[in-house]
Amino acid sequence: MGLKFGDVKESRLLSYLRQGDLLVHVVRAFENDAVYHSAGDVDPLRDVKQMEEEMILADLIVLENRYEKLKKLVMMVKDPKDQLQLSVLEKIKPVLEDGGPLRNLNLTPEERKSIKGFGFVSMKPLQVVINIDESDIADCEKVKEKVSKGIEQNADVGFSHICAPVEEEIGKMNADDAKEFMDEYGLTRLGSWRLIQDSYELLGLISFLTIGDDECRSWAIRKGTKAVRAAGAVHTDIERGFIAAEVVKFHNFRETPSIQKLKQKGLVKIEGKEYRVEDGDLIDFRFNV
Repeated sequence: MGLKFGDVKESRLLSYLRQGDLLVHVVRAFENDAVYHSAGDVDPLRDVKQMEEEMILADLIVLENRYEKLKKLVMMVKDPKDQLQLSVLEKIKPVLEDGGPLRNLNLTPEERKSIKGFGFVSMKPLQVVINIDESDIADCEKVKEKVSKGIEQNADVGFSHICAPVEEEIGKMNADDAKEFMDEYGLTRLGSWRLIQDSYELLGLISFLTIGDDECRSWAIRKGTKAVRAAGAVHTDIERGFIAAEVVKFHNFRETPSIQKLKQKGLVKIEGKEYRVEDGDLIDFRFNV
């Protein structure tokens, strides 16, 4: 069951949305008389705006439940943390009352941290996924542009597209048939992969890899993260006892899937704490605790 228009006060899904880092809103942009649309017609831009209004209303309810109580508390106790939180809420209040999402509001990292517990959903980055018709695959960029032009542009809003029936068909095929099928449509990647990549970019994330004796794992970190902090994504003990990082570029490992041979070729680099991890780096951390 998804979040429906008008039931933002009652929906339990909001509690899950508040915990997420990113909102993904899939909107319909295909015509099909056999598939009913609750609004009676298909208008992806309208659907995006209506759901945004629901999120703003949800945030306004949260703010109003806390704002007056916090004002009284600050007058009595004068706690600096509460004072900071109140000052941020006073910045937020007029934005929500004017019907604007909070992702448009410029706040310092300290200010954002002070209100993190509120879980304001309209503050989260938004990835709009347009579910297009099979006939629109070749003109998908035009469909995306039509929707995106009607939405206030922001660095925290991204747009992707997908054609669910085609994705479903591809999912049932073996690798060779899937490639041939995708070639017919001019597709180089699955829509699900595009969505993951677009969402990563919107969140400013990259991935690095670690390899053990029996597994390979991917770890998500912010772009520009230094090696010592990346080590902490694997385990806090590794960050605490960090000595160095043995780094292999993924394209090198794909061509020569042997660390020993890569070392012989001089393609394993020893990096220190200040090294900024790059997307796809394969890293073996040296540490001592």
